[in-house]
Amino acid sequence: FNLYNDMKRFQKASNPNRVNIQANYYESWIKGGRGAAGSCVACKLCEKVCPQGLPIVRYLEAYIKAELEDYEHRS
Repeated sequence: FNLYNDMKRFQKASNPNRVNIQANYYESWIKGGRGAAGSCVACKLCEKVCPQGLPIVRYLEAYIKAELEDYEHRS
């Protein structure tokens, strides 16, 4: 979520280099063995413990997967 939030902030600031850096960092995060948003199985365990009560599963699919994981396909 931090990478996504930074990416959106840099998009608003019209800073494409920083947007690319965020997308590349996310890709390296995944290659390093971290789970990708697209790997979510929608068990919602994360939502049960989220202190903000966010609909994390929906956010992963609608925003993070769609905008970070698919970023290179639009470039």
